[in-house]
Amino acid sequence: MRNNMMVRFIATCAGCLVFGQLAAAQVEVACRLDNDQYLQCEDIPALMTIQNQTPWPVIFGEGGNADIAFRIERRPGKTTWDSGVPVEVDPYEILPGRKATLEVGITRSYDIGKTGPYTLWPIVTHKAQMYTGSRMVMDVVPGFNVASKKIVFDGDAGVEKRLVSVRTIGRGGAQFAFLRVENQQGSMCYGLNELGRYLSTSKPKLLADSSGRIHVLHLSRPRRYTYGIHNMNGTAIERKFYARQLAEASLGYNDEGSVIVTGVSQYEGDTSIERPRVHRFDPFDSTRD
Repeated sequence: MRNNMMVRFIATCAGCLVFGQLAAAQVEVACRLDNDQYLQCEDIPALMTIQNQTPWPVIFGEGGNADIAFRIERRPGKTTWDSGVPVEVDPYEILPGRKATLEVGITRSYDIGKTGPYTLWPIVTHKAQMYTGSRMVMDVVPGFNVASKKIVFDGDAGVEKRLVSVRTIGRGGAQFAFLRVENQQGSMCYGLNELGRYLSTSKPKLLADSSGRIHVLHLSRPRRYTYGIHNMNGTAIERKFYARQLAEASLGYNDEGSVIVTGVSQYEGDTSIERPRVHRFDPFDSTRD
């Protein structure tokens, strides 16, 4: 009798131990943004590091058992509107005891178009259990408007009027330019395209051609101009580089009505587009300072 009671006691303790281990098993979530300021309409990628301490795989994507979401507040207790579009993440499986860093997109899933400060918490849902990471903060800003022009397009729906502007923002000790296309009232953004590094010693030039394409010329290095051709939503079509001359460069029309670049010469140097340097880190690395 005493032996039977001892067996039941040991079995019960073993069961409690297993249950305790399962209850303690969890998914640890850490997240970071590349910048603390973003322009309106700018894509905002987040780097999520997820450590799977459960006995089951964490699987993202179609048919998976996990999802990623964010809680976003513009002010305490006031969450932003969820667009219903799932957070963008590529299919991935994290095995038990392993970790992975994934890049996810935020912009299309939440209403973060208004300027001002935002507070974000990353959330991973796995097998009906929710795991929340530490909060992050960021500001959405309009950027400094260094050039703008109202352009009339002959679109499929008839004549359209849009406001095209070059906006700049400081990152990593340098200025970077973006082409923004919106309606005349500024209530709808059609697109925001990164133009690269920007030097303020020469004002950007904007012009539209008869095909509805937007032409942008800006100084990207002391002796180099970057020239871009974009569609009516701001998406880049073509990019070229020109060497700076003593005279100020400009955009104009030739006799056929095509847009031409004047006051420049052929450029034979580096044609890379500089972007701000981003420091990546592993939030679960115990050796990190």
